[in-house]
Amino acid sequence: MYRILKYLREYEDCAWIIALYFGCYGVSFYPILTAQRYFLDNQPLYALLLFLPHGVRILATWLLGARAIIPLLVGSWLCWATFGRASDSFLLWPAVVSAVTPFLTFKMFQLAGLPSFATTDNLTLNWRPLALAGFVAALTDAAASHVLFSSSFSFSESQHFILIFVIGDVLGMIFFMIITMMTFRWYRSTQLHA
Repeated sequence: MYRILKYLREYEDCAWIIALYFGCYGVSFYPILTAQRYFLDNQPLYALLLFLPHGVRILATWLLGARAIIPLLVGSWLCWATFGRASDSFLLWPAVVSAVTPFLTFKMFQLAGLPSFATTDNLTLNWRPLALAGFVAALTDAAASHVLFSSSFSFSESQHFILIFVIGDVLGMIFFMIITMMTFRWYRSTQLHA
């Protein structure tokens, strides 16, 4: 029994990432997309103006590095299986690109001497480098996704695709980080008063 518990504890981070990704995707897909379609009725499905899972990608990759890629892929595929429509094809490559892009972004930051991954010595959260990494990852993800779907868009639609993709990822990341920061502050305040 001890071995099983020890084994499960090793993968607890993965379970949290998958659950957070799935929950954020559900919130983005239902209430946010429903409200967006109410106000902007002609926006295509990919054009979520607040895509919360991008924040999960950035924070998970900052904390776990390359170990975050597999749980992010599993979370993405689980979301596709749950929220996808029967007409959707299985989106293997976009999920891989979205899961790997934050890691590559942090790796580039590391090579450039900028703040990158969290370390056991330094778990202090600096929001500016995370926001910058999220923006760069959003741009890279949008460009790579555009290449994957380029046959589906005209030139003017391509510009719209990239712009909306980046806006949705960046706003979603910022909103997710604000919620995360407020949650940690609330948790710390309850611990101080206990």
